[in-house]
Amino acid sequence: MARKASTRGPKVRPLSPIERYRRDFRYLYRKVGVEQLLQWYKEDCKSPPRRGAPPKDFFARLVAAEVAMDDLPNREARKLINAHRKERAMKPLKFLTLHQRVRMTVEAVWKSHEQADRDPTLTPAQREVWGNPRQLGRNVEAITRRLVNEIRKAKARK
Repeated sequence: MARKASTRGPKVRPLSPIERYRRDFRYLYRKVGVEQLLQWYKEDCKSPPRRGAPPKDFFARLVAAEVAMDDLPNREARKLINAHRKERAMKPLKFLTLHQRVRMTVEAVWKSHEQADRDPTLTPAQREVWGNPRQLGRNVEAITRRLVNEIRKAKARK
């Protein structure tokens, strides 16, 4: 036995996102007019939605100082110092890398925040300023990596 033909008509394909947006725009254009659409657009442009955690700019001065430092003279000085020490049969000095310098600074700040967090003599206002070390970032290593990446990007732009 043959199948009965459908009485509902042809299948309707779903609209693409652009077609849907155009349809919605035309609908709003007819309902509220150009002036109201432009006003809504300007309001939306003024306050873009914020995504993610707020920026952590506690170490902004550290990044600026590291970017201002020029590494080339330091490299030449290292070579000269180690060559001089090698002539005198001394062990070469080990210089700190950028990552190590930043990590030492971050660890010092992190420890001071932890100590302040545990200090029972602080007032609530002081505790809010110096309290939770997590305000700086997730952990010491994450903060260090983020700052080193910022410094390297800023030096590349320089």
